[in-house]
Amino acid sequence: MIREASEQDIPQLKQLFKVCFGDTDAFLDLFFTEYFPNTTCMVAIRDERIASMLFLCPAKMMDEDSLRLLYYVYACGTLPEYRQLGIMDQLLQISHAFAKQQDAWGLLLVPANEHLSTYYGRLGFVPFSYSVKEKMTPVVYDEEMEIVKTCKLSLRQVVYIRNRQFKSHYQVRWSQKHIAFTIAMLQQQGGGYFGLQWNNGRKDYLLYEKRKGELIVRETSVEENLLPWLTPLLCRHFKVISVQYFVSAAEGDLFAMVKPVDNFEVQDNSEPYFNLEMA
Repeated sequence: MIREASEQDIPQLKQLFKVCFGDTDAFLDLFFTEYFPNTTCMVAIRDERIASMLFLCPAKMMDEDSLRLLYYVYACGTLPEYRQLGIMDQLLQISHAFAKQQDAWGLLLVPANEHLSTYYGRLGFVPFSYSVKEKMTPVVYDEEMEIVKTCKLSLRQVVYIRNRQFKSHYQVRWSQKHIAFTIAMLQQQGGGYFGLQWNNGRKDYLLYEKRKGELIVRETSVEENLLPWLTPLLCRHFKVISVQYFVSAAEGDLFAMVKPVDNFEVQDNSEPYFNLEMA
């Protein structure tokens, strides 16, 4: 049997998270308190217990001239003893039918590895967006050349700036609730978000984590050609020797896959963008 999960299922869902992904209690408490009510969770019941799960997280995307609902598929997990039985195939098929019923654009997901990319491909998912990782190391920091400074930004300002930056066709928009959850998740890992102001008054943001002397910028509204100017400031502020940026690209490493409700064709002048997945 497949059904939607409810609050009564949370203890079993938490255990499934731990078995499949090894998540901490702190993360699970955050997810189920702050974000679970915002999702639709599909579960498969076998032997009177939850054997498999996935979460459908609502987002919006510019399709033609209007914003349209879509679902990010998160935390696809099955207990070891129920794997290789086609249960996840059924969950994804039912989730796709649910998306169609809700007049959503389709399903988006981020494969964790090449094997899963092949698996999702067999189920009708196709490549949607790509990314490249750009590692930059500053040669020198010169205060006289400084054209950007740190500043404080509210969550509402981050949402506004993000919507300003990612508004083209096939660029995914997130709600303030999702962005707040993403920031809280990064903060649990010693990261967070950061405000920037350029000499011309423009404000930008970045979402980051910090690992072994390197800053990992998960997303930023700063234009790619300005990243070399930004890197010295970040290295100095965070006391790191290099910065790695995740940058959207027309070609590169496969990042996200999509299974639309209807056939679609990406326009030549569009560059699909999906980020802030909850990996």
